[in-house]
Amino acid sequence: MYGSYLNLKKETYLLSACMGLGMSAAVISISISAIAARELSQDDALSTIPLGFQYLSFVIASFVLSRLTEKFGRKPIFVLSCISGIFSGVLAFIALSYNIFAMLVFSHFLLGIFLVTIHLLRFAILDITPKKQHAQAINIVLFGGVIASVVGPVLSRNVHSGAGAVLYESIYLINSGLTLCTLLIIYFVHFPKPTKNITNTKNITNTKSIPIKHVVYTRGFLPAAICGAAAYAVMNLLMVGSGLHLHNHHISFFNISIIIQIHVFFMYFPSLFTTYLILWLGNIRFIYVGIIVFIIAICIAFVSENQNVILVSLLCIGLGWNFLYVGGSYLLSSLFSDSYKFRAQGLNDSIIHLFTMLSSFFTGFLYTTLGWQGMNIMCLTIIFLFAIYFYFWYAQKENIIQKQV
Repeated sequence: MYGSYLNLKKETYLLSACMGLGMSAAVISISISAIAARELSQDDALSTIPLGFQYLSFVIASFVLSRLTEKFGRKPIFVLSCISGIFSGVLAFIALSYNIFAMLVFSHFLLGIFLVTIHLLRFAILDITPKKQHAQAINIVLFGGVIASVVGPVLSRNVHSGAGAVLYESIYLINSGLTLCTLLIIYFVHFPKPTKNITNTKNITNTKSIPIKHVVYTRGFLPAAICGAAAYAVMNLLMVGSGLHLHNHHISFFNISIIIQIHVFFMYFPSLFTTYLILWLGNIRFIYVGIIVFIIAICIAFVSENQNVILVSLLCIGLGWNFLYVGGSYLLSSLFSDSYKFRAQGLNDSIIHLFTMLSSFFTGFLYTTLGWQGMNIMCLTIIFLFAIYFYFWYAQKENIIQKQV
C-alpha cells in the first residue's frame, strides 16, 4: 500500500523535513504568542494581536512572494524568507526582554513571511515530481507537520517554568534555530527554474498580461480557496480560543501545550493515508467528510468545558482541517499548470490567510464578548455556510457537465 511512497524523489522528504521544522516554529508561536502578549499588555483583547499581524503578513506575502517566485524561482525566495524567520526570533527575544509590545508584534509579522513559504512547500514539490505522484508528494510534505506536533510543544515545555513573559525569551530564540535548520536543508533541494509556458485553462500567450480575474474566474478556484479558508479560520479560532479558555481556567502551560501537541498531530498525521481516501472516495466526497468531522468536533465542544472534552474536540478539528486543507489543495493543483500556477497558488494562500488573519485578530475580542460557547456557535455557522456553498457549486458543476454531454 505504501510502496509508492518509496519511489518519490529525495526532495520530497527534504521538503517534508522543512515542513516539520517550519510548522514547529508555527506551533511554538501559536502556543505562546497569546499568553506572552497578554503578559505584556495585561489585556485579553490584545492577546492575539501579534498572531493577527503574523497572518496579516501571510496575506501580503503570499501573493507578493508568489510573483517574485515566478520571476526568480523558488530557491532565492525560500532563502530570503528563512532569513526573515531568523530575525523574527531575535526581535521577539529583545521585545520580551525590554517589554516592547510593538516589537513583539513586528517579530510575528516577520515570522509570517517565513511561514508563507513553508505553506507553499505543498505546491513546490509539484514542480519536482511527475503528475502521477502529485497526491502522494503533497501528503508526504504535509506529513512533515507531524514533526511539529512533537518538536514544537516539547521545546516549549522544556524551556518554560513559572510565570511571566520574560520566560518566553528562549522559546523565541529556538524559533530562530529551527528557521536556520530549514535554511540549511533548503540548500540541498534543487528546484527547476521558472518556465515561461502558460496554463491550459486560458489561451493567453503572455504571463505578464494575465489579470487576477482569470485566476478567480477559473471554475473550481473559489471553492478550493474557500475550502482552505474556512478550515483555517475555524481551526484557528477554536485552537487559539481554547488556549485562552484553558489558561483563564488556570490550566497549566504544560497541559495546554500537551493539548496543542495532540491537536497538531491530528492535523498532519492523516496525510499519511489521505491519498488513498481521496482515491477511494473521490476528492469531493473527501471534502464532505471533512465538513462532517468539523461539525462533530464543534458539537463535542458544546458538551462540556472540561479540558478533556476540549482535547477530543481539538483532535477532531485537526482531522477535519486536514481533510479540507488537503482536499482544497488537491483541487487547486488540478486546475493550473506552468507559470500561471504561481499566481493561483499565491492568490489561494492570500485568501486562506486573510480569513486566518481575521480570526487571529478577533479571537481575543470574540472570546471576551461571546464566550467559549458563543465562539463555537459562530464556528458552526461558518462551516454550515461553507457546506451549503460547496454543495450548490458542485451541483452547478454537474449540471454543466451533463448539458455538455
